[in-house]
Amino acid sequence: MTNPIKPSADDIKFWEDVKQRYLDRADIINEMDEDELTAAQNLHYASSCLDEASENYDIFDYDDLANFVTSYKTLKFEYDWHKSECKTKLDVMKLAGKAVSILQDRNIKLNTRDVENFSSVMWRMINLFDTNPNKHQMEKFEEHGVTWEGEVDDY
Repeated sequence: MTNPIKPSADDIKFWEDVKQRYLDRADIINEMDEDELTAAQNLHYASSCLDEASENYDIFDYDDLANFVTSYKTLKFEYDWHKSECKTKLDVMKLAGKAVSILQDRNIKLNTRDVENFSSVMWRMINLFDTNPNKHQMEKFEEHGVTWEGEVDDY
């Protein structure tokens, strides 16, 4: 232990919880079949591209919009993400669903709040795919006696 002060029980519990969240997300990813994982990755990529375009005030790429809609529909209708016990999946479906319903209605235009859903989906997908602690977190794990036997991100 590099910390000369003994960590509190609350601090140890906090870092144990951090570890458990990584393990839980890894389980979610590992339980996906190949098509579900591909759809999730595509939704992540499309939401990232659409978020970047909106931040730069660029015109949306139709392929990104189509990929966003198709991935959303796959995850909803083939994998029931809208009925999942996973809060992240439910949040993604809710946020993506709002954007998809507007995109499919030719009489409604996306407003700024609607466009923010692309960013919200992107960040939830980033979180879902975050299954490894980074070097700083590994130091904290060690300080608090938390063991980790998986991969570690390089940053």
